[in-house]
Amino acid sequence: MTIDLAKLNEAATEWKTAAEELAKLHGTVRDGLVKKSEAARWEGANATVTREFVRSAAKEVDDLQREARSIHAVLADAHAELTRIQKRSP
Repeated sequence: MTIDLAKLNEAATEWKTAAEELAKLHGTVRDGLVKKSEAARWEGANATVTREFVRSAAKEVDDLQREARSIHAVLADAHAELTRIQKRSP
């Protein structure tokens, strides 16, 4: 089985970019939507539901960013290890 190291590296790079973009989005969500939601002077059931939805959405973005970072790390490590192995092989 032959592994295309260039494609593996490309995948790792794309996941790194995705993680970086999600980190920016998380910052925007946290510093924008969540702060505005918490500061809003809403009342009643709608206020509770809306605030909880915004908090939940912010947590989902944070979780996605962490997953993307993790996938990037796995792919980058695999690329580095396979590159070392291929350089040792005759």
